[in-house]
Amino acid sequence: MIVPILAAVMATVAVAQAPTANLQTCVAEADYNPSYDYFPEKINNRVVSKNLKYTYNNNYKTIVNSFSNETIVLYQCGTPMPTVAGATVVIAVPIQNMTIADTTIVPYVELLGKRSAIKYATGGTLAYISSPCVQAEVAANPKALQEIDSKNITAGIEQIRSTDAYLHYYGSYTANVTNDITFPASADPGVMGRLGWLGVTGSLFNLEGLANTVSNTIYDNYDALSKNANKASFKPVVAWIEYFQAYAGSDTYPATPASWSINAAQYILDYTTAAGATSFVPTSSTFKASGAAKQVTKYTYTTAADLLADLKEVDIVIDLSFYDVNTTDFGKSFGARADFLTESTSEHKFIQKRQIYMFNGETSPANGGSSFFESGTVEINIVLADLISATHPETLPNYNPTYIRNIFNNDPDVVTASQCADFKIAAVAPVVKDFVAPTATALPVASATAAASAKATTSKSAGVVNSAVAGVVAFAALFMF
Repeated sequence: MIVPILAAVMATVAVAQAPTANLQTCVAEADYNPSYDYFPEKINNRVVSKNLKYTYNNNYKTIVNSFSNETIVLYQCGTPMPTVAGATVVIAVPIQNMTIADTTIVPYVELLGKRSAIKYATGGTLAYISSPCVQAEVAANPKALQEIDSKNITAGIEQIRSTDAYLHYYGSYTANVTNDITFPASADPGVMGRLGWLGVTGSLFNLEGLANTVSNTIYDNYDALSKNANKASFKPVVAWIEYFQAYAGSDTYPATPASWSINAAQYILDYTTAAGATSFVPTSSTFKASGAAKQVTKYTYTTAADLLADLKEVDIVIDLSFYDVNTTDFGKSFGARADFLTESTSEHKFIQKRQIYMFNGETSPANGGSSFFESGTVEINIVLADLISATHPETLPNYNPTYIRNIFNNDPDVVTASQCADFKIAAVAPVVKDFVAPTATALPVASATAAASAKATTSKSAGVVNSAVAGVVAFAALFMF
């Protein structure tokens, strides 16, 4: 049975004529008019995920999520609850609060000025949140965002039920609640699709107009950066690699051997091409290819030596290994000799020019959760600018990356609450402006001098402290708390 969800008590508003903007309150029952379009602001088709389909009716809207085979029905609160065939969840909007089950959801809420709507997080999630303003909010008022009771399952379920929506990526508790929505933005295959999930949170808050504006701002900046980088005559070859540790096995899961791979997921191909670079495709016979029928998404090797043999002519390596943090870790994961990372003796171009990067430039203070897997999922323009700072560094002369870092030069920056000037200020969509045409015909040797500590983005919040922001302007969100 579908149960209408609206946990928070909302004020009603008299609507004497059809609204010209999506309502942020409920409609008074006596004022409901079935001929009115209660959602004049709709998600546009410019930046959408192929896994999402939006349909609008006068007092309700549906989102079909083909990734999880869900039909989400959202109806204007104060109007009649619709009956929609195949509906998996029916929720009155605009929602006032939510429970989240992973950190990826945070920026999709912050960019709409709704940070304070996150009321609960599932067990262990808070420690991985890197957003400085969420950290500051919790520090100021620990009850503002709490983890659900993981020891008392019944109590935890009731906490989730008390909120208007439970957003998760195949989270637990879904069998016991009726307000759950699968939100796998980080699993959407392509870059633009990941940005497109902003439409889901926008629809939940009746903020489609703002979601469109933020999405368009990020998309336009991504497009401009890409067009500029692709003016280059030189296109470095980039390989995104991973090391998976051996697993001894358990009663539940079988043992698996260690493996080394080249990741060729669609979002990686998208970013690499947009950065004016070429994705490396191995041609040896030492790997096992896997992926969809028409596209290889991973090349897996049984030894590090086989992988390294294929990477000799690669210009840039990006290490996505979960446990790797520095050159020592990289050497242990992929190296065969003690002097593996010595430029003067290496036979690998990416080592000779010190071109090894990781996407853990910013981490949370407790568990080292990476901002790349949080705000980097939606801030695709900043991820692209970071990558261009490696592929064509001369085009961003004043830019200091946010998510990416050269492992020869920098340690991860720990993001803390002290970097948020005011958590009550709405989040912003960052824009990188000061880029110039490419001129280099080859990659330089990466400088051995650590980059400046100031980050060239205000991506986490309008209240983030920035002492030396260069080349970035912030598009302020239109709604405040």
